[in-house]
Amino acid sequence: MSGDSSRDFSQVMFDFGVAIVGPGNVCAITQFEEQYKEIGEWPKLRWLEEIEPGDRIVMHSGQSYIQGVGEVIEKDGNIYHYSNCFEDVDGWDLQHYCHVNWEKVELSFDGRPLSRSTAQRLHEGNVISKIEEQWDKIQFIIPKYEVDYPGDLDFNYDILEKELIDYGMRIEDAENTIRTLLNVEKLAKWYLAQGNSFPSSEHEIRAFIVIPILHALGWSYQKMSVEFDKLDIALFPNTKRDFPKILIETKSMWTGSVFGVNQVKGYMQSKSEMLSKLEKVIITDGITYWLYETKNMEKPMAYMSLRTKRMKNPSYPEAKGMIEFIKGLIP
Repeated sequence: MSGDSSRDFSQVMFDFGVAIVGPGNVCAITQFEEQYKEIGEWPKLRWLEEIEPGDRIVMHSGQSYIQGVGEVIEKDGNIYHYSNCFEDVDGWDLQHYCHVNWEKVELSFDGRPLSRSTAQRLHEGNVISKIEEQWDKIQFIIPKYEVDYPGDLDFNYDILEKELIDYGMRIEDAENTIRTLLNVEKLAKWYLAQGNSFPSSEHEIRAFIVIPILHALGWSYQKMSVEFDKLDIALFPNTKRDFPKILIETKSMWTGSVFGVNQVKGYMQSKSEMLSKLEKVIITDGITYWLYETKNMEKPMAYMSLRTKRMKNPSYPEAKGMIEFIKGLIP
């Protein structure tokens, strides 16, 4: 599976030439298999100990659409690998992986012949036949990036404070921004600790996490509007509040970015005149934050996470990191 209905990490797998799966926060299955069994996650991971070089693998979204087919390959003498390069893929920890020669395809099937499981052996004869028919025509794509996790990615609030001051923010405002980020980070982690038994609504996310960050960065309440023409949060360059400059689409916690991106694309069509001066868009569930320029809603310009704070997310080499995200929000 390349995600769930609210997230799609197929491009990450294509870009790195891997098949990734989680959860991975316990560490490598070669050392901690029993721990994964104890928490009930082993069925999602055991296939990585069973596959062999040359096995064919299918990447799919939902139960009827295939995005890619590939061939498992060995690298550095191993099939199974583990890397924190994939510790945060649109909010999920997916550190377990194998290398795959991928080919992008688009195959749709009637009904639901594909499994809902994270990883499952494929038994459907009509699906297998369709893939086999095309196999000799397949030309594997070359990965854009090597799997790599630099050792100097830990986020540092002192560096952020200096960057904000150098950027022109008043010292007392930079200090207040850091205090606010520390407070909302603690609240976000409290939400996460509650698990799925205590879901937080997007209204809470807006009020308790997102708006405090915006206010600390210098956005006055006069230039912010909540539920402006059914838009979650609109930021304006002046108090006339006519044409938003930044749009923030909030989602309930644990929701990926796909819903938000598609929703904003719809707004940009249906509300084109009102959003004609829109420059940036943020998609967030309160924990993960994607920053887009409206001229390119396909690739994020920056990414921030309050759960896995990093100077930069190695899963998205072309996206800027947490410091650039914060600076991109300053009025």
